[in-house]
Amino acid sequence: MSATKTKKELNKEKIQQAAFKCVARYGFEKTTMDDIAKEVGLNKASLYYYYKNKEEIFLEITTNATRQFLETLQASTLAIAGNVVEKIQHFLYERAMYYVRMVEQTHITEETLRQVEHLFWEQMKDVEAKEQVFLQGLLNEAVANGSIKATDTSRLAQILASMGEAIKSKAKENHPDLRDTKNLAAEVEANLNYLLNLIFDGLLKV
Repeated sequence: MSATKTKKELNKEKIQQAAFKCVARYGFEKTTMDDIAKEVGLNKASLYYYYKNKEEIFLEITTNATRQFLETLQASTLAIAGNVVEKIQHFLYERAMYYVRMVEQTHITEETLRQVEHLFWEQMKDVEAKEQVFLQGLLNEAVANGSIKATDTSRLAQILASMGEAIKSKAKENHPDLRDTKNLAAEVEANLNYLLNLIFDGLLKV
């Protein structure tokens, strides 16, 4: 049974929901603390009791949403009937595209993104570690069932996660207008496929 939420936790949830509505309506840049206060039915002084600025609200919204998304993504990855390459390709692709879609939905500019992105990843360090453990688990299972050759699965999981991030970052650089999701997604998918085929060509047992 989950613990009952405190009044502060419930109020923070209401503020986050209000902030998300405002961002969807006005975009991140144009949303103000006044807008959020009015949407949630608080005065601005009360809002500042919970959050010092809109960036802090946005950070908490995105980190919570990302944690939930990654739990769902892990479940959907395990449900794939294909081999380990298909599972890892699905995981890394959806992970990269979630980030792009999140930026697109909030209408955040690249300049603001650069200001808050490092804070986001600071909050997500524990999730990054769990992602690598998840990838290692997929690789360990593939080694155990004989579908790939024995290898250093911990090291390979770390490399896969890092290369997935690099591919996403390069695609963002090549397509700075994140509304161009079709071409960005195509580049991410093509480069992930190339990378995984290159790595697993020497690991898959045929």
